[in-house]
Amino acid sequence: MQIHIDKQSEVPARDQLRQQIIFLIGTGQLSKGTELPSVRELARRLKVHHNTISCIYSQLTRDGWLKKRRGSRVVVGQTANSWIEEFADLDDLINRAIRLAGSRGYSLQQLTARVRARLLAEPSDHLLVVAPERDLAELIRAEIGETVGHEPEACSASVLQQNPSIAIGAILITPSYFAGKVQPAVPAERTVVAISYSPAAEHIAAIRNLSQPSVIGVVSVSALFLESPVSSVARVLSFPTEKIFRTVLAIQEKVIVRFFSGRKMRRPHQAMDRRTFVKRTCVSSAALFLGGMDALAYDDEVKIPPPPAIDVREAPLAKRSPLGMPGLYPGRVVELSDHRSIVGNRVSQPIVRQMLERGIRELTGESSARAAWAKFVEPKDVVGIKINPSGAPACCSSPELVREIINAVQSAEVPARNIVVYDRFGYEMDMGGYQVLMPPGIRVLGVQDDRLDASGYDAEIYCQADFFGEWETRSYMASVVARQINKIINVPTLKDHSASGVTGCLKNVGYGTFSNVARSHRAPFSFTNPLIGVMCSVEPLRSKTVLNIMDGTRMVWHGGPLTQNQSFIYQAGILLVSTDPVATDTIELDLIEKKRQQQHAPSVWERNPKSITANSGEFYQDASKNLFYRQPGHIAAAGKLGLGESDLKKIDHRQLLMG
Repeated sequence: MQIHIDKQSEVPARDQLRQQIIFLIGTGQLSKGTELPSVRELARRLKVHHNTISCIYSQLTRDGWLKKRRGSRVVVGQTANSWIEEFADLDDLINRAIRLAGSRGYSLQQLTARVRARLLAEPSDHLLVVAPERDLAELIRAEIGETVGHEPEACSASVLQQNPSIAIGAILITPSYFAGKVQPAVPAERTVVAISYSPAAEHIAAIRNLSQPSVIGVVSVSALFLESPVSSVARVLSFPTEKIFRTVLAIQEKVIVRFFSGRKMRRPHQAMDRRTFVKRTCVSSAALFLGGMDALAYDDEVKIPPPPAIDVREAPLAKRSPLGMPGLYPGRVVELSDHRSIVGNRVSQPIVRQMLERGIRELTGESSARAAWAKFVEPKDVVGIKINPSGAPACCSSPELVREIINAVQSAEVPARNIVVYDRFGYEMDMGGYQVLMPPGIRVLGVQDDRLDASGYDAEIYCQADFFGEWETRSYMASVVARQINKIINVPTLKDHSASGVTGCLKNVGYGTFSNVARSHRAPFSFTNPLIGVMCSVEPLRSKTVLNIMDGTRMVWHGGPLTQNQSFIYQAGILLVSTDPVATDTIELDLIEKKRQQQHAPSVWERNPKSITANSGEFYQDASKNLFYRQPGHIAAAGKLGLGESDLKKIDHRQLLMG
């Protein structure tokens, strides 16, 4: 019986033993009736106390895995099939696999890499349409669905670039002119099928045959689709572009009102929803004038459009909490550095505990950590810990730090049942292993299971703006923030971001609380400024966010937020503690700028068009390239909204060197 106990692991020896015995039974390596070593023999072999072996044997006997025979003999009592039946739920199987891998000494990075490799080797099981923008992908998806009787999934190129894992198990379908830009963004094992648009000769002929002066209209829900047809028609028919009018239809949920060339058109007799409208009026014309379209061609000069107006609907509050942003200590940031906090890419929880205790006492001026925490949470509170799992497993909110924050909150007599570790995407939290790495009794919550799940959001609280002509112009607040928790401890990571410049306190709690935020940036432009600050100012999010603890044990200075490239991840060994998210992010921006300068990488304020690439593979390997014109100015913009101090010279920056 091959069993190994890792004495250096944080998983207790008894848990390692129990999980490995169950694993050996479940995989058939220990068959029903097989006799196990005696308690003393196994204890001697594994060099653990015999009481540990006896306890586990007793537990497994009660659970039915083992049976006691005459004397002191213990034999296997279940078969591999019964193991499979007991753990038939997918989440249970995944959780068990993570625990077992950890108990056998495999890191989360190794597990993730191996699982990803195995998934990529599996045959494709679905179709995925990828286009330069979401709306165009929807048009193609609907046409394919009408033809083959089954609609594929669809996404924009920017979504694929930010999350390449969505290509797992998919045959990718993309326009022929765009195939060269999609292929580098996906694993080589994934098939990319290039499709061509049907010819527009029939439409051109109809226009040529017009005998009277006419207005030619090109209508589409896709803003990108409208960029090419006008010039294409003008070129084919040899008359000035200004003679052709363009319009984007305002699509509402139940009624469509259309405006064209300044004249209101007649409403349809029967109202249509958005999906029906797209399929009836736009999909059939998706082939019109697309032959010469180049989706990623831009002028030599940067033309960053001004942001649209953002409408906010927030929860009514009788009085804003004094604990809310910028909190009890505006403008004060405590930076703690200890090289022992991360060694060989492993975070030391005991050292992190010391840093956290020192930081919270320095921030508050209290003599004890318990008294300091009592300034922010009370026993009756329901406390949300907003982590950042994006970029797991290479760089995310360290489970070691999160566990210490939980211990600190519990020291203020908040019960485990009132602590919620949460983020928007459950699958990203699974990648970081948070479900199995948090203490017992702690609730671990993903607001949405996939990118289209809206069930976890409050329809009464939202930000509304039309950035790029997207269909859904609202972003809703997570219900767990709006209705369930009353205090938030924000635990972002210290990393850059391809669209916002950095992803710190503001972006983690703002974009991590609202739905449908990826629409604010479409390559190469980004409206993360001002949306990030506006979202953070919305009540009750503003009043509930009482403390920020930035995890800088690892610093991502390029490739954020999703990079797995260790060349761009520096083991900084830093924690930043503050109630002021703006001041903290200002310090973070300064740290990343200095690191990029050391590495001879361009500033995150870079506006050179030559720095922009549509190839995510290039972006993740070359620090001189980026997917967007970044918007680090969102930090100062949030400062103007009263969320904190953005002037580096006015920040009370307390630097403590430990170890």
